[in-house]
Amino acid sequence: MRMQLRLTVFTLANWSPSSTGSYSLTFPGGDVVQVETLQVYGFKPVSSSYVTIAGTNLNLGDDSVAQITSPFSISYGGGNFIHAYVSSNGTISFTEAYDDYYNGALPPTQFPPITLPQPTTLIAPWWQDLFPVKNSSQNVFWQVVGSAPNRQLVVEWRDVQSFACNGDTDTTIKFQAVFFEGKSDVQFNYADTSFSGNCSTQDHGRTATVGLQQSQASAEMYSFGTETVGDGLSILWTTPASTTPNPLPVLTSITPTSVARTQSTVTVTATGSNFVPGSRIQNNNSNRVTTYVNSTKLTALLDANDIDSNFGAINIGVFTPGPGGGTSQQLPITVLNPVPTISSISPNVVSAGGLSFILTVKGTGFEVGNSAVYWNGQPLLYSTFIDHNTLLEQISYGTISAAGTAQITVQTSKPGGGTSNAVPLTISAAQAGGGGFSNVVQSPSQILAQERQHLAVDNSGQLRETPTRQAVHPMRFLGWNYGRKMGPAYFKYFARAHGGTAIPAQNGQTGVMQTAEAGRKNISSAASAISAGPVPGFGLRPTLPADFIPTSVASGDFNHDGKLDWAVTNGGSNTIWIYLGKGDGNSQLPTIIPLNGAGPIQIITADIRKTGAVDLVVAEADSGTVGILLGNNDGTFQPEKNFVRARASTFGSCG
Repeated sequence: MRMQLRLTVFTLANWSPSSTGSYSLTFPGGDVVQVETLQVYGFKPVSSSYVTIAGTNLNLGDDSVAQITSPFSISYGGGNFIHAYVSSNGTISFTEAYDDYYNGALPPTQFPPITLPQPTTLIAPWWQDLFPVKNSSQNVFWQVVGSAPNRQLVVEWRDVQSFACNGDTDTTIKFQAVFFEGKSDVQFNYADTSFSGNCSTQDHGRTATVGLQQSQASAEMYSFGTETVGDGLSILWTTPASTTPNPLPVLTSITPTSVARTQSTVTVTATGSNFVPGSRIQNNNSNRVTTYVNSTKLTALLDANDIDSNFGAINIGVFTPGPGGGTSQQLPITVLNPVPTISSISPNVVSAGGLSFILTVKGTGFEVGNSAVYWNGQPLLYSTFIDHNTLLEQISYGTISAAGTAQITVQTSKPGGGTSNAVPLTISAAQAGGGGFSNVVQSPSQILAQERQHLAVDNSGQLRETPTRQAVHPMRFLGWNYGRKMGPAYFKYFARAHGGTAIPAQNGQTGVMQTAEAGRKNISSAASAISAGPVPGFGLRPTLPADFIPTSVASGDFNHDGKLDWAVTNGGSNTIWIYLGKGDGNSQLPTIIPLNGAGPIQIITADIRKTGAVDLVVAEADSGTVGILLGNNDGTFQPEKNFVRARASTFGSCG
């Protein structure tokens, strides 16, 4: 087989244009390439001149592009173009069809990575992920207005939505780009720059790119991701760009010098010198929509978020973009805290000698870190800010030890602030036998829900207050340390006699049994001294008693006789009672083991040493310990070992 090879040799050459404009390059072989060399632009805000058009609907959808043909040559940057590619995402290109939703800085080399190859030219009055609605008036329109040789080509994004809020026909913006016959000027006009609603964080160009690009290395930006575009703004882009540097702005004063935190908006006036039409008022170095009045005066509107998000002061400066320019000194606007008011407190009546409780204070003008609840003019310790209308305060049992009336106020610190109106909290005399608790009968589920939280989250995800809260009986004993915080009424509720009487042990541990029984009787005696009325709790079978406040049960074959045994922890007496089963549903009399730790709340059985003997592991809440009792496989257990942390190496040393 004979093969023929053809070798093609390419010759490289450089060509530099003598000036900006359109060039046709002819290559050997007859290929002709059109080349545009474009001038850079400068910009300045001008008087509002929005062009009203009916227009042709391009009927764009999400991330789509349409080509339009101009009846006159558009002289963009000194080049000449007839076709333009209009995208749904607020951009136009003369060189490529481009509809990327991912906006970045211009030129694109400043912000990698970009999801699509970048076009050579890009006109971006509002480059963002926008959402025109197909087959509707919320779309992109274009029209040529005027007469030759002074025609204008207008492209309008009319009431388009943000993709983030698509489907909400009320969250829309409206803007346009205008091209002029016979000159390279480009003008951006803005009629509505606020999405509002759920997309209000994107208002005024806060997530958009505004600018022009002549090549992938040459572009000018008015703004990128800053709040600089307002209703009625018109930006005129002209060539060639001025090379005269802008002066450094000087800020001498601002008005107002203070603002109430509760204000929704405030107009700031900056006075100074060297201001130019492109100068912008800044809030803490972030641009705001600015109106140029003259070289000594600028104004800008701050919204509620600007005011409420600043603690103490808003720092105002003036920024002028390049060439030259820079940032002025900053001057503060003091943010004044409001005077708080109380509308209600809950509960508003408690019993003397009752439990510690959470007081909910409702009102207005509460400030995080600055507002606190006061009791008869004295500050309380644990004010918790929920929102501007809700404070929570832990009221100690000692504060309500005696009957009377307390005046509840809220004080908010400076700047501004002050003291609210006073609302009375009534401390009624304790009812006989009530122990400071409400006598309202409630179901266990109701009690548990109220004990767990006074505030709940509703279906909309908002924090709301539960219905009127009453002091209720606690569900279970939570330990001595917790009881000390809650006060005597807490112990009084749990201090009660047993439903049955323990029978002396028969297994040779009489001394242990008597010691534990003596401790239990001391508790019972104290309980009898302060208790009245019927005995709460269960009436236990005399043949199967338990000690003070049983908290958990675990089972196993402790004496290796093939019959199930069980152990009960008693949180109130710090003991374990061991029941050796008879295999018929009954057991021998219990053996009592006193614990070294305090507040046993949970017990489990396990073969820790892998010897076949059942061991006991008990969690002791008040002492913060874990107790280990190694089984002897005969129904008895070795003395308790206590561990502060349950580590594998620690358990390994138990053997």
